[in-house]
Amino acid sequence: MLRRWLRGTGSASVIGVLLAALPPGAGVARADGDSGSCWGTASANASTYDGSATGSSSGDVTAGGYSNADCTGLAQTNAIFQAGLACESAGIPAGVLTGAGYAVVTWTREWVSDAGDVVTLGPIQQQYDCGDTFS
Repeated sequence: MLRRWLRGTGSASVIGVLLAALPPGAGVARADGDSGSCWGTASANASTYDGSATGSSSGDVTAGGYSNADCTGLAQTNAIFQAGLACESAGIPAGVLTGAGYAVVTWTREWVSDAGDVVTLGPIQQQYDCGDTFS
């Protein structure tokens, strides 16, 4: 009986030491945390590198349930998409051919937290080779 008790106590001690040595778990994401609504707008103008053709595109994106950081990613993805559409408008396939043309896109985004805080970013201007865009 004493032997069984010692074995059980020893096993429990080893498990306790191992659990104590583990790093604390990551925080749990909560629905009422960094969440809110996201709005982004982008306007792009594209041109062949030789200037023989031009095109343009613009568009907005709106979504809910986004964090502030994810809103920036969504808005920039929309900007790259609008750059691709502008390239297509100039006759340059988006995401296919590099060195044929480029697009200059200006974008802005606004994030409103569930608590009502507003964070605006932009306007931001970026240039992409048409081969680095998508449509």
